[in-house]
Amino acid sequence: MTHVAMLEALNHGLRFFDAAAARLGVQLHLLTFDQPYYAQELRAAPGILCHSMDTSSVDDVAGFLVEHGITALISNTDRWAPTAEALAERLGLPAVQRNTGELLDKTSTRQRLHEAGLAQSRAVAGTEALTLGGEILDIADRPVIVKDSRGSGSKDVLFATTPQGVVRRIKELESRGVPPSRCTVETYATGPMFSAETWTTDERTHLLGVSSRTISPMPNWKEMDSTYPIRPGSGWERDVHVWVSGVLEAVGRGPGPSHVEFIDTAYGFELVEVNPRLGGGLGGAGIVEATGVDVYALLIHNALGNSTEKVFTQESRAPAVGGYAQVDKYASRTGPLGSILGEDILAGFPGRPQWHPVRLPDYVVSDLTHQGAAFGTVSAVGDNAETALLHAHAAARHIVPANDWMTDDRG
Repeated sequence: MTHVAMLEALNHGLRFFDAAAARLGVQLHLLTFDQPYYAQELRAAPGILCHSMDTSSVDDVAGFLVEHGITALISNTDRWAPTAEALAERLGLPAVQRNTGELLDKTSTRQRLHEAGLAQSRAVAGTEALTLGGEILDIADRPVIVKDSRGSGSKDVLFATTPQGVVRRIKELESRGVPPSRCTVETYATGPMFSAETWTTDERTHLLGVSSRTISPMPNWKEMDSTYPIRPGSGWERDVHVWVSGVLEAVGRGPGPSHVEFIDTAYGFELVEVNPRLGGGLGGAGIVEATGVDVYALLIHNALGNSTEKVFTQESRAPAVGGYAQVDKYASRTGPLGSILGEDILAGFPGRPQWHPVRLPDYVVSDLTHQGAAFGTVSAVGDNAETALLHAHAAARHIVPANDWMTDDRG
């Protein structure tokens, strides 16, 4: 049997990996430093073997791979992408993205795309902004975003409307442990946010569809919900395909999935960030359900060094649904999360809503301002993206921590 390792994983999707691996005759090994984090997902993926180790240590992971004779690695996260790249260089592993440091650096990525005519505005590093006293990017006309150039999960994203505000925001991030050299300052793009979900092969980039995003009220940037696919088959979707193909070519994305976030502004598409992975949360599940493309099987093929262009049609089937949506649930208070109510009522709702927890009751919530405060997601399906989202929201309002809802039948 062929063995393939996964260097950590997104918090959902292991059941799809398990099914694809069984069909392809592959044994998957999940390498993780936090096995309890995957406890819920692993219950639905009994074929995946889970191994605890320090996944930030190239030596430890390389030792495991060599000891077990594993020569294929799936890297589908941002945080561990540099570790995967180092492992690929050391062990000669195929199909692992090589320029992850530059690709995940939001400042250099935006600069490259601006020079290629694929981004309207440029970005500057925090050190340059401090040197100029915050007088950058025509801030008198438009506000800017100051953020960690390697950040994720909506953490450390700040808003500024004056040069003095830019300086204060950089200093604020520095107090949080983000040095000015790692800050990026960019023009705030106004408009609805979307993500292009793609798969790149040696020959082309396939657009798997576009997902929407609703962002929380200011000053935070938490993703509240998403639905997919938006305007399939439209001229707008074709324009997205042309643009995102150019973006991925310009940044040197090799074979594999990408989750490219962008704003649809009044003057065209404006990049937010390029992520060389599947979309977070249930993004991969939505692709499988609403397009029929088994991106989890493609990830396995890719790790084995197979041409995914040749197997793309083979791994594509008729879609099961017209739309797939997810609503993230966030804690409303810090402290122990406690038990969650409402899952038992979901079966009575249309759209096959499902509850996908990511935190155990003993999890302690320490910060409510970013996506780390999410304790799970409700998914639902529909005839199209809009209907799926309505179904998801109708069900999601019933999922609440017991600490937040003292009903009369609980004494």
